[in-house]
Amino acid sequence: MFMKHHPCHFSSGNARVFPEGYLFNGKCDSRSCAEKIIRYYNTVLKPNGTALTIVVAWLYKAFWQFAVREDDKVTAQNSLEGLKLLLQAGITVRGFRPHDWLVLANLSTESIYLKHLFSDSRMRADMETQKFIDKITLEIHNKEEERVTVLPKRVVGVVEEDEPQTKRIKVS
Repeated sequence: MFMKHHPCHFSSGNARVFPEGYLFNGKCDSRSCAEKIIRYYNTVLKPNGTALTIVVAWLYKAFWQFAVREDDKVTAQNSLEGLKLLLQAGITVRGFRPHDWLVLANLSTESIYLKHLFSDSRMRADMETQKFIDKITLEIHNKEEERVTVLPKRVVGVVEEDEPQTKRIKVS
């Protein structure tokens, strides 16, 4: 699935359209395209052995680090959470690669100049998008692989140790 932005997760809204903010009565947009896609993947695609890859040109709000307005902070966090939910569900999310741009250009009814597809800024944006997705994917896999098990207190002679012993277990 090719998309301009990754699917929203209670993070829709555009500051140009809603200059006073896009929290409506203090609440975010009630739609989550991420949840709808996950539901479709789990009920239709996955049971039939079909993988889903979402190829995004940009991550939009999930990237935002310097949001100032409260609604920007909330929707940026929601957007990042939606990306994580997609990845945790087993859906592959990745950035565009040069070949993807060629595929889309060949599907277009309009002429598209290759210099626009492969500009330095476009290639840099694609690289930064993939780098961010890789970082989030690694965070998710590290959390899934490392589990900490707390064992009961040990008795040493007649004195109990105050600190529980921990053991890292790698989950396959």
